Amino acid sequence: MSARLTNNAVILNPGVMRARNALRLLCVLLALSSAARAGAPASVFVEDLTLTELRELIAAGKSTVIIPIGGTEQNGPHMAIGKHNVRVKLLAGRIAAALGTALVAPVLSYVPEGRLDPPTGHMRFPGSITVPEVAFKPRLSSSVAKPCSLAR
Repeated sequence: MSARLTNNAVILNPGVMRARNALRLLCVLLALSSAARAGAPASVFVEDLTLTELRELIAAGKSTVIIPIGGTEQNGPHMAIGKHNVRVKLLAGRIAAALGTALVAPVLSYVPEGRLDPPTGHMRFPGSITVPEVAFKPRLSSSVAKPCSLAR
């Protein structure tokens, strides 16, 4: 039995009480997170937005797209390989927020890091990923030419 009556008071089983309290807490947290999301400004990161949110931001005056360029390279034994990608995304987000009219495209994380044969630059170390310059330059040029063509 989960509850019993004693002297006109209902005594609940501690497990039932914990479950009810947990359910109440979950309901409060869901309500708060929905309210916070509704009042929060839209993200400046294109990859976080829906098509509708992106369209609304462009209609509201977002006219610049920042294309952050990171890199996947070794940074020695003390640092994560994706450090540049994390830092450039964070900084691009701050710049976009400060400008007020900018959005941030997803990070280009594969960039020229050196030749494969013979290995040069960061390619001499494990963990580095490279893209030849002859492939990277056209990719970057096409991104810059029409970064928001999907939004029209």
